[in-house]
Amino acid sequence: DSEVPKTNNLKHERFLACISSNDKTAKTVIRKTARLANYYHSKWYVLYVQKPEESATNIALDKQRHLINNFKLATELGAEIIKIESDSIAKTIIDQAEKLKISTVCLT
Repeated sequence: DSEVPKTNNLKHERFLACISSNDKTAKTVIRKTARLANYYHSKWYVLYVQKPEESATNIALDKQRHLINNFKLATELGAEIIKIESDSIAKTIIDQAEKLKISTVCLT
């Protein structure tokens, strides 16, 4: 009786969760992306593109606190955090997705 070697048919996935300073949607994207990455045993990243008007001197303290908490949550769930200052969110997402060889971008 011959044994058939087990193969993993799941392709190698890499996930990028794109979050904003909106606390509720960011938390949802982080949790859903973490579940996907866990299911596929994949590396995943959280990208926060900080627009110029969201600099530390301009953004409200409660939003800063929520953002920090979301970064902490993502790190605890296994993500690598990427924070980039840019006024072109779409271009930054595309650039990072290409650079990191992302297969799935998650955003709201």
